[in-house]
Amino acid sequence: MANKILKSSQQIVVRHLALILALLLFGLFGLGVFSGDYFQKSYLHSLYSWIRAIHSLILAKLPFASIYIILPIVIGLMVYYWKKSHFYTNKWLERLRKLLNICAMWYTFFYLLWGMNYAGEPVVASMNMVKMEYDSLAFYQEFYQVSQSISEYRQAISADTSWLKNDVDLSTMEKTFQRIYNSELPKIGFKAFNNIRVRPLYPKGSLLVFSTAGIYIPYTFEGHFDPGMSMMQWPFTMAHEMAHGYGITDEGECNFLAYLVCYSQDDPFIRYSAELAYWRYMFFEALSRNEDKAMEGYQLLSQSVKADLKHIRQRLNAYPDFFPKLRNAIYEYYLKSNGVEKGMNSYNELIKYVYLYKKSSGLPAFQQLNR
Repeated sequence: MANKILKSSQQIVVRHLALILALLLFGLFGLGVFSGDYFQKSYLHSLYSWIRAIHSLILAKLPFASIYIILPIVIGLMVYYWKKSHFYTNKWLERLRKLLNICAMWYTFFYLLWGMNYAGEPVVASMNMVKMEYDSLAFYQEFYQVSQSISEYRQAISADTSWLKNDVDLSTMEKTFQRIYNSELPKIGFKAFNNIRVRPLYPKGSLLVFSTAGIYIPYTFEGHFDPGMSMMQWPFTMAHEMAHGYGITDEGECNFLAYLVCYSQDDPFIRYSAELAYWRYMFFEALSRNEDKAMEGYQLLSQSVKADLKHIRQRLNAYPDFFPKLRNAIYEYYLKSNGVEKGMNSYNELIKYVYLYKKSSGLPAFQQLNR
């Protein structure tokens, strides 16, 4: 009798293993067990380090994004599971159980492969930036100043008043960003990794139709960006997604680190990409506060910068959004449920972080970063 009960219990556990693990993870996160700097560092320096090492030895060496291999395999395994488990049974409760198991498997792997990094301490807390009030006056002063200085960056690349055409060596840029991250992140408690890859995802527009310029996919261990957007956005987006690969989860902090990394380069095109991204965030923030002041900043731009901004907008508009309100609602819920209190507004924290960093350094702009 006891053996029969034990065998029955084992069968139940096996049949619902993914669901049990997902509920366990969900409960532990809810109780705050996976919180604090100690746990995040333990995960970052153990399981996540092993994951990154395996990727570096195998998938990172591929000349194309690993999603093109992993996605067909995953789809094939799911089809095999459905057929083997007789997914299309007439019993709706059994179908529901199997569907929940599949969702639970995705949930569990997401957190084991990357999502546990959400339990970590903020990057900015390790940077000892000055604590000061960032009010509207400071915001508009910075906005107007950047609106004037960005034209100088543009002039250093080309005096042509049409939109900027520039070839991008993705391989060289990726290796340069890896070197900077591996040099700077250990100074604030994060681990250096080999071969954090960020690849273009084809066909063009695959991400832009979801209002997304780039994405880090834990299941493929790589970051991706949409090559359909203007090349002027490639460097900043690549640096942002690469930050996710180092275990940094907050979108505002990834924006901030992307800005620092791009700004530390000697290449004026890469620096300009960061400045353009920074200005666009400031402009849309100004629009939400006072449209007249936002347009005052816009009028300070040179014709060359205006042409670049127009080109960026045209490239983005070439791939209209699918269900943008639904996408925003889902993404807002996802971020907040993982502890990002500001949700999608966390991207705009770039503005505050850059301002405070400038005030902390006492230098024109991040000149202390290694070149």
